[in-house]
Amino acid sequence: MRWTAVAALAVAAISPVLWSTGAGPVSAVAAGGVTAVQTAVGPSATAVLANLTMVSGTGNGYITADRCSTLRAGPQTRSNGNFVARATVANLSVVPVDPDGRFCIANSAAVDLLADIQGYIAPAAAGGLLYQPGTGERVLDTRVGPSTPAAGAIVRVPAHVPPGTAAVLANITMVGASGSGYVTADACAVLQPGGQTRSNGNFAGPAAVSDLGVVPVDADGSFCIYVQRAVDLVVDVEGTFVSASPTALAFDTLAVPRALDTRVAPAATLAPDTVTRVVTGAPAGTAAVLTNITMVDGAEPGYITAGACSTLQPGAQTRSNGNFVRDQAVSNLSVVQVDADGAFCIYNQHAVDLTVDVQGAFSATGSQHFFPVTSSRVLDTRPPTSSLPKTSCSSVVHIGDSTSVGMISPTYITDPALRIDGQYRRVGVADPIMEISGARSIVETLPGQINAYDTALALKRAGYHGCWVFALGTTDTANIAAGSGPGRAVRIDKMMDLVAGDPVMWVNLRSLVADGPWSAANAQLWNNALVQEAPKYANMRIYDWASAVHTSWFAGDRLHFTVEGYTFRAALIADALAATYPG
Repeated sequence: MRWTAVAALAVAAISPVLWSTGAGPVSAVAAGGVTAVQTAVGPSATAVLANLTMVSGTGNGYITADRCSTLRAGPQTRSNGNFVARATVANLSVVPVDPDGRFCIANSAAVDLLADIQGYIAPAAAGGLLYQPGTGERVLDTRVGPSTPAAGAIVRVPAHVPPGTAAVLANITMVGASGSGYVTADACAVLQPGGQTRSNGNFAGPAAVSDLGVVPVDADGSFCIYVQRAVDLVVDVEGTFVSASPTALAFDTLAVPRALDTRVAPAATLAPDTVTRVVTGAPAGTAAVLTNITMVDGAEPGYITAGACSTLQPGAQTRSNGNFVRDQAVSNLSVVQVDADGAFCIYNQHAVDLTVDVQGAFSATGSQHFFPVTSSRVLDTRPPTSSLPKTSCSSVVHIGDSTSVGMISPTYITDPALRIDGQYRRVGVADPIMEISGARSIVETLPGQINAYDTALALKRAGYHGCWVFALGTTDTANIAAGSGPGRAVRIDKMMDLVAGDPVMWVNLRSLVADGPWSAANAQLWNNALVQEAPKYANMRIYDWASAVHTSWFAGDRLHFTVEGYTFRAALIADALAATYPG
């Protein structure tokens, strides 16, 4: 299923309404920007191995990295990574550099950027390492033992590599986390406990996220992974880097057209359990290609596995080259062995679109070797915490129904700072008041529950004057559809008249339910009513959650949200408040 946004609501004639798309703190790199990155690699370097991290994007977008002398602003024909609103997403890339060691990153939507250098590519005459392809062995899966690594843990990974190995090419998958975090991988002798200054991957909840890395190993062939937050780790070693071997391969960067895009006719979205052949355009003699594979609009969470068509068998796989979620674009770099004709195949577990961008080729006659370096951060565009947007609302009452319950629940969000009250404090609210109850409506009252109107009335009678966030309407619109009580406009006016001029941000609705009282159509009727009533109230703003939410954040009932969804919902509502009523 592809994401179809709720129909856009008229904006131009409704000046009192704020239409926020869910942007987080203002990103340092504006949409359409090109950012130069200075590295410290020597003049012989032709490319760098860089882990590129995209942080707090304002919406769906992608980045493209290349030499500054080559990269131009504007839409690009290939990508090095994809991101969604407010997420932190990392992807490894081999990026060509200019003679001064610089490269540039173009971004389609506003986003902050981090770059961690793991090594560089240079002519073979300078020395360096060769790549030895492996069989894609899974060397760690903490889901089956010994246990999920705790926050701050350092996990030793036995890579099962031969003596003389300097580094491994490892696909690290993070799965089952309760919130956002990162991992850092290095030789165990080097990796120190505590917070790290670089990363090899980022995660934002229970969904599986993968990132490729070149990781130095100790003399016994093992390496270590630091986990910021408790998360399960799955590690697949795809190959090794060695100083000499009769079967090892050198590298050449390639500039070839996009090898596959199933979104473009005559191709079609891949059915579940499909194996797809990819013609790479790599030169004769290529044994493996370095390729960025992007998984787009998955029908449900799943994985892909890539390999030579002659060896990749149909059916469930024992290793992966990337993981995807519903209705998002997720990228992961891979080194994939190819057949004699330069082609390789990709298995996809569930229905998904794929794009494939080839970055380079490994062969016995390659002209470039790999030179590992101590990983270092060379770019971080994030502004200082003190400069992030704040709200003028010193106090906020959040009145919400069951679509807000997960935002205050330790079951869904274990870290208090990531819950909605913690997120309000992040943007400067000193006194957030949470009035959240399942099935809450403005008019109807369930046994043992106070409805939204009476909740607000009690606060007003107690003397409250401050800001309000109404995350209401889901239960109301279902009640109306079932024939209960007054209509939408009356309910909205009832709340707005009660607050008597206090600043209000009303969060609109999104449903994926096909029919019945909770349907998407009924949610849209509520959103339309908000727009129609807003001009009456100079103190009313609407946060357009319907446009910000991603369908992958919805739970199975298609009305409530997953852990990831509630985490993002809390952060985005707080960000919207700071944008609506800035300090």
